[in-house]
Amino acid sequence: MQTVLWLLVFAVSSKLLFGSETQCGVGEECIYKQWMSWQPCTGRCGVEAQIRQRVFCCPGSLMNISAALRTLQLCTRTCKAPKYYLTEGRHCRKCINHGVLNYTARTCSCPKTYKGLCCQENIKCSDLPCKHGVCYDTTAGFRCDCESGYSGIDCSEDIAEELELPIWLPKLEIALLAVISMTILMTMGCLCLRCCKLCGCSSSDDDDEEEERRKAKPRKNHSQIPKSKSGKSFDF
Repeated sequence: MQTVLWLLVFAVSSKLLFGSETQCGVGEECIYKQWMSWQPCTGRCGVEAQIRQRVFCCPGSLMNISAALRTLQLCTRTCKAPKYYLTEGRHCRKCINHGVLNYTARTCSCPKTYKGLCCQENIKCSDLPCKHGVCYDTTAGFRCDCESGYSGIDCSEDIAEELELPIWLPKLEIALLAVISMTILMTMGCLCLRCCKLCGCSSSDDDDEEEERRKAKPRKNHSQIPKSKSGKSFDF
């Protein structure tokens, strides 16, 4: 692994470009400048590496010779500067198949259908992926037929079973609501009637009963004049 990394660094170092006029100012010769960004991670899974380069300002006298003769070795030899300060490399990890890279640990977090250092291998039924179900191998990997109460690619997700309500339950609810409504109405009616009696309120039925009692009560005849002791009546 270390040998592959150094071979990659050497291959890139031999093709380094000198600092341009925008990166190297007037009089800036034989000096090291800032590091460039890291290049993409390359290499097969398990031996990936990436490098970055550093700008180096060569003497202006070398800019007058042809590009074929203006090499990095000539620049560093003229400046008497070590070439290994211009390029550095590091190990990296390249995740495929939608894997997520952990930059700190340089490991891949793979989806449930893949495995391996770079998520490059399909998971099969031999890996026992189905937690609560039956596994079947497919061309794309595997398929799980989950047991009742479980779902997901690997049958690891619990689902709440739906309660099967009896058919007569809605009718019972309607009947109970009707009974409760009638009870409330009757209670309110009794309370209103009691309040009317306490407050002296009268209704049309009470007026009719009072009228009947007045009709049944005997009346005095005020047209008759009481007789005197002598038995004679006086007419006016």
